[in-house]
Amino acid sequence: MTRKDYEAIEYALYSRYNSYPNPSVQLGVVYGVACDIAFELEKTNKAFDREHFLAIVRGERELNSKPNRKHELIITCFHDAMAECSCGKWTYVYPGLRTRAQIEEHFKMHTRQGKTGAN
Repeated sequence: MTRKDYEAIEYALYSRYNSYPNPSVQLGVVYGVACDIAFELEKTNKAFDREHFLAIVRGERELNSKPNRKHELIITCFHDAMAECSCGKWTYVYPGLRTRAQIEEHFKMHTRQGKTGAN
């Protein structure tokens, strides 16, 4: 799916969610569907930000706003060193054993690049 697809879904849910003048059963149903969609999108897209998506549906964020990308190190293997960033834009693979400290050093370079605008 493209960003435009996500925005179309957000807009449809936002419009329906914010069309009810008073909280009601329909409002709960719309939000429940939004939560279900967010859960499924999160399973298939590592970079998908569920909280940002739901904040747009609730009208707490602008429709064209972008999520804040968090950088969290996810180490999947030490033996054949494998790691990735929760932002979905960085992976680390090294054929051989690496310590957490060695992997974290490479990860720090990625997060520093993100702060300067380069990825």
